[in-house]
Amino acid sequence: IFCILCFFFLMRRRPPRSTQSRSSAASDVYKRQLYMLVASTDPLIVYYHDGFLRVSLVEYDKFSKNKNVHLTNTEFSKQAFKEAQDKGMSADAIKDFQMRSFEQFQQYLLEQKKISDPNWLDNYLRPSFQRAFAHLGRMLKPSILKDHRVFDFFGVDFMMDENLNIYFIEANVVPSISPQQPKKEKFLSKMLLDMFEIMFGYVRSRAMRVFSLLENAAEERVKFEAGIEDGSPEELLRKKMLLDLNNVQQKLQEFQKNYFDPSFQLSSDNKWVKVFDENLGDTKEASNNLLDKSCFQ
Repeated sequence: IFCILCFFFLMRRRPPRSTQSRSSAASDVYKRQLYMLVASTDPLIVYYHDGFLRVSLVEYDKFSKNKNVHLTNTEFSKQAFKEAQDKGMSADAIKDFQMRSFEQFQQYLLEQKKISDPNWLDNYLRPSFQRAFAHLGRMLKPSILKDHRVFDFFGVDFMMDENLNIYFIEANVVPSISPQQPKKEKFLSKMLLDMFEIMFGYVRSRAMRVFSLLENAAEERVKFEAGIEDGSPEELLRKKMLLDLNNVQQKLQEFQKNYFDPSFQLSSDNKWVKVFDENLGDTKEASNNLLDKSCFQ
């Protein structure tokens, strides 16, 4: 119900103490993971969630043909793990070292004078990814099943260059959410709980509207039956009931679309951000003003 966004950025960092044999100014690869929830396909509703970075354990060389140099996956870092463990680092300590937050990434860029804006994350990076999510959601529309019961997840790859521009690479499926260390487990647990709150909110809101509709229909039926007993023309009442039944069916289709009931509010600490909501039409406002009007022409 979520997706991974990844990008690779060449940067310099200080290696862990147990790997000081590596140059302290070595260039390394960072993999960033973000998450996207397509909460509904009718109407289309897309959410964004922050992720984290994972740093490589192998010194970077853009000319190297060794895949361990270009990937941060634990599977491809077994040798680096073994060397670090031989020097006294535990597996959990290595994994903890690899995991970095968005805020740590921003602080690094500030220290390296790659950026000067202390609010760069909120002013540039997050809006850039959220804008990409909104575009990707709209790109999906022609090829997905439109049904209020359908949600989906995707993995999307991005790349960031030395000028901090981001580039879309590809979309894929089945993101990994394996909690490999306590910090990541805590992060993923909160993210998934927040995601379930959103999905439950849509189901709950639909159920409330449908139950209310059925209750009203039942009340109308009682009135019709009472009218027949009072001597009202039975045939006219039956025709009216049939018209009302058709009206109920039309309302039922509309009420089953996904939107939150006014009585339902997400938790204040829910970190998912809605970036596209087709309930507002295919408009700039539907994209939370992330997309330009020209995108909808």
